[in-house]
Amino acid sequence: GVVRGVGLVGRAGDLRLAASASRPPPEGSADARLGDSLEETVVQLLRNDRGTLPLLRPVILALPPELAGRLVRAVAAHDDPRALAFLVDALALAPRLELPLLCGIARAARRHGPPFDDGLAAALRPYLGHADRQIVRTALEAVGELQDPLALERLLEHAASSEKGLSAAAFQALRRVTLQTLPERVERWRAWYAAERRWEEERGPLLREALRGDDPAGLCAALRELGSHPLRRAQLAPIVAGLLTHPDEGVRLSACNTARTFGPELSSALLAEITRDPSPAVASAARAALGQPLERN
Repeated sequence: GVVRGVGLVGRAGDLRLAASASRPPPEGSADARLGDSLEETVVQLLRNDRGTLPLLRPVILALPPELAGRLVRAVAAHDDPRALAFLVDALALAPRLELPLLCGIARAARRHGPPFDDGLAAALRPYLGHADRQIVRTALEAVGELQDPLALERLLEHAASSEKGLSAAAFQALRRVTLQTLPERVERWRAWYAAERRWEEERGPLLREALRGDDPAGLCAALRELGSHPLRRAQLAPIVAGLLTHPDEGVRLSACNTARTFGPELSSALLAEITRDPSPAVASAARAALGQPLERN
């Protein structure tokens, strides 16, 4: 009753009361029903009071793992953009909660979508070498959701694993990070990655320089080529976003088409405003990329 009551009428300051009421007796085990109630209550508190999230960290650290995991699930389901960083930061403080935190990070990343801060992915890479294989599999899922291109070497290593579950998780992460749909054969992925690295070394700097130029034809050509190499899309997105409002219609259209290759999560953020572009061709391309109905004359 106390736990549910906090969820209905409580505020952030009542969080400790709900957590205390959910604790099992010293010699007993956690009641699953109380765990459900605590999770629902925290979901409601997070929704109703923005001050709840910062207060959750000491509560999570103090609770038994099974109840702490419920709070992690509640945070992962939260719409606040701070939720993902909160879960990543908690990894360093609560090693006993690595598995639920990594699961929560994957869920929160999927919910919020890119672009992601580089520091979030960097904090997860060490878990790809963890001794516990279940933690590695979960970290592979989280790294995939964060779309971290700097983890590709480790993903390829795990894709070559003789352990089916680990290999399957690595291939899934490779697809999420690269947006490629290659067969599940490590040699194919290694060959693709080697070719991508060569392209990046030879053409990447030249194209990025071209994107800072003023020549519409040069900008369109650079955008078309970059659209075929979306691996570094998170870094390129701000440049492409700037060109979506370029004075030249052809540049805007090329930028729209390139943004479309960046995957639905990132392209949606870039293209939403462009559906109102004064050029019918650009607006139509943006709507098509977003899966919206095309306007008829």
